[in-house]
Parts: sequence; C-alpha cells; structure tokens
Amino acid sequence: MPTIEFQGDIIELDDNGFLKDYSKWNREIAKKLSLNDGFKGLGDDPKQWSVLELLRDLHKKGMLPNKDGEILFLITKGTGFTIAKLHRLFGGLSIQSLLKWAGLPSNTCVGGV
Repeated sequence: MPTIEFQGDIIELDDNGFLKDYSKWNREIAKKLSLNDGFKGLGDDPKQWSVLELLRDLHKKGMLPNKDGEILFLITKGTGFTIAKLHRLFGGLSIQSLLKWAGLPSNTCVGGV
C-alpha cells in the first residue's frame, strides 16, 4: 500500500494515491499529494485553496456529484472562476487530481463529462 511521510507520520494512500483517511487532510498534505502528481504550483494562492475547500465542503454536505463535468460546473459556479482560470491555477485541469489534493476518497468521481 502506498504511503507518504508527513511530520514523522506515515499517511496511507490507496492504490490511486488518494488519502485512505479523509480526516488526515491539511494543506501541507495537499501540497505533498500534488508534488507526487508532478504539480509543483500548489501553494500560497488563495484561489487554489478556495477550489479545494469548496470540493471538501460539497463532499462533506453530500452535494458533490460523481461526474467530472458536473463537478467542474459546481467549481465554476461556486468560485466564479472560468475553466480557463482553473487551467491556469492548476497547470491544466484534472478533476481527479483536484479531488485527490482535496483529500477526498478515490471513489468520489467515476469520470465522464
């Protein structure tokens, strides 16, 4: 089983690199997860965190759909960001990566637009 080390703790990931325990998430772990995916730009931009926090909030409320296109619609509606802005913020756009970096379970999204 894959893991990452964070502040002396071993954090378990599933086979797709998602956190096994949603409650372990914090911004530093999100940065580690994004680095594991080859994205070095997750950091101090509050706009990035607003997207990840929105995803976490929607998931917590049971309001996160399970299709990429529907999730993308909710992100743009909830943040006011265009798809182009999201691409710039995250160096491209992968809903799966955003869900992973937000600490959500890997079965949150089944894909499809």
